Amino acid sequence: KDFFWYESGFNVEIPRSWRPLLKRILGTVVSPFGAFLAGFVVCLFELPCTGGPYLFVLGLLADNNTKMEAAFILLYYNFIFVLPLIIINCLVYYGMTALDRVEAWKEKNIRLLHLIAGLVLISLGVLAIVDTQMSLF
Repeated sequence: KDFFWYESGFNVEIPRSWRPLLKRILGTVVSPFGAFLAGFVVCLFELPCTGGPYLFVLGLLADNNTKMEAAFILLYYNFIFVLPLIIINCLVYYGMTALDRVEAWKEKNIRLLHLIAGLVLISLGVLAIVDTQMSLF
């Protein structure tokens, strides 16, 4: 949806109008407790976007027959979700790029990123349905 009609209707990201306020709040955090609270608030915003696969895996973990499959899916999702963050952090930390350039690239390619994320989630859903149907026979 966000690839075709970005910024119309419901988006699976923090609203643009809230970002400056969140950025100011995060910039003022100076204590571990403040960092914990800020992280909690950010998680509340990010949960609808990132929480779906975790809920799916929790459902699989409830069934004893799918525990190994659920563990594999969870590791795979975390690898896909976390690896780009690690790469971006390393690129910025080691001076290979500036944070402003990363942010500009993300803004320029935001529709494509939403399309890729949507296709990955749809394919995981189809795979889960097909796998469930196959195990019934």
